[in-house]
Amino acid sequence: MKYYLLLLGVLVLASCETFNAFRGPASVKPKHYIITIHGIAGSPDSFEGVLPALEEHLYAVNQSYDISLRNFKYSTGEKTAEIERFVSEFENYLVKEIPVLNDGDKISLVTHSQGGLVGYIWYLKALDGVDLKQRAYMERVNGFVTLGSPFWGSRTTFLLKKFIPNADIQDFIFDKMKYGEQEITDLTAASEKIYGYFSRMAQKNYVNIYYDPRMLNISGVVPASKGEEMEKKSKFLKFINDLKKKVVKVFDYRLNVGTRWESDQAVNVSSARLGFYYYSDALTRYMELEKKHNLTVEDFDYSRFFKTDPKYILVEGVHAKASGYPAYAIASVPEECIDPGQCKHPTYLYVFKHLANCEDPKVACRMDRYTDIVKRLEVAKSTLSLETNEMLRNEMRTFNLGLDLELPKNFVPPKDMLDSKTLMNYLQVDYYYGNDNKKHLKDAKKDGLIKNSLLNYEVRIGRLNEWGSRIINYSADKNKLQIQLTGTVQPISTAPSSFDVNKKYPLQMVINIPGLKKRKLVIPLQPTYTTFLDLQLD
Repeated sequence: MKYYLLLLGVLVLASCETFNAFRGPASVKPKHYIITIHGIAGSPDSFEGVLPALEEHLYAVNQSYDISLRNFKYSTGEKTAEIERFVSEFENYLVKEIPVLNDGDKISLVTHSQGGLVGYIWYLKALDGVDLKQRAYMERVNGFVTLGSPFWGSRTTFLLKKFIPNADIQDFIFDKMKYGEQEITDLTAASEKIYGYFSRMAQKNYVNIYYDPRMLNISGVVPASKGEEMEKKSKFLKFINDLKKKVVKVFDYRLNVGTRWESDQAVNVSSARLGFYYYSDALTRYMELEKKHNLTVEDFDYSRFFKTDPKYILVEGVHAKASGYPAYAIASVPEECIDPGQCKHPTYLYVFKHLANCEDPKVACRMDRYTDIVKRLEVAKSTLSLETNEMLRNEMRTFNLGLDLELPKNFVPPKDMLDSKTLMNYLQVDYYYGNDNKKHLKDAKKDGLIKNSLLNYEVRIGRLNEWGSRIINYSADKNKLQIQLTGTVQPISTAPSSFDVNKKYPLQMVINIPGLKKRKLVIPLQPTYTTFLDLQLD
């Protein structure tokens, strides 16, 4: 009998082993899901070699996780598609691709352009919403990278609407470039969608101390060396580049030294940075039971909606692949980046370091491997540019100023306030024209020049000849006027050392619209930031 019982036990054990083998070995490691979200007219191909390189390097430095790569593709390019639809598609995608989250699993998002808006709006929707499934995904986000994301809109989309007013031609171009018409409208600076979204954010009075997506905003600056490389190839290209510099000097803002654009050719440095200064009438009225008509710099707050602020990195790179210069594109990286010694790319090092998070002592990194990979990436990257991130940051001068003006019911704004040429008659600032006969007030207004000799700085705001520096959007349904002004703040003296990019510089403005009460404002401006005013005029 004992013999039969022993035989039965062996058979049972054997059957269990057979069943376990059929199921495959149980994994004890948590998963690290890395999900890419592309931009307008993009696809997973926009990221090219990013995921294979991350898989190789992240696993090398931390084998506590199984790396699981994902590409999210959504319905960009459809005529009426909008961001809310893309967010809904992402929610469905998560449920389908990651039906179960196990203990210790984490999620990283790597996003490009519009994809950063999709991911960010999804995150806050899950944070504030009642969908427990989406909230569970949101809580696992432990790394969130945005590459050239137009949080405050793009001037390029403004150009498409402004200078191609013919609807048929627009449709033809949108179809060829795979742009959705609604996407173009929503992504334009001062759009109703963007301002409505940030208005709701500015009215929230809380610091979220529980969740931290560990966000990194990467903003591109057109490489100064790009033109030099073109000039070496032919005299004709040198002529074109010289001509381009002259045109850019009139129609686009650059550094005061005139060496580069402060944008990646699609999104300027301030738009790609999520952190912003703001003042909200609605919030002040809620907190203090009254509205302030005269504002000072101290009345402005800084947006703090997460445990830690998003990091902000500047790189030399363009928005997307440029013919002959693929290494400069901030989203895609060459396949050779899997070998750090060959990775001459401006953004990959920062993406890898952020997602590895080895600076956190609680993360179990192999620091010898991490240090080796970073060291080789830094050496390879240095051949692309001699400028460090800190030097780039100290050279930046541009800012955005956004005004979301809620007008009284039945009040109709003056027609010339909706015209960029005459807008500044109502947003009054003290233009500088001095005693120099060659510098008349008319010229100062065109150049948007304001000087503060006492504090040794000057502002150029809403330059008349600079495309996209005065963007106006009027919503008759809501009787709201959205305005975005772009400008530079820089030292009056020629010594750059006299200028601190980490300071806020005050701008005095009076909103003076006939029939409404005047608003006197002292507005803080800072290079690479947006300042946003959510005002209810009466």
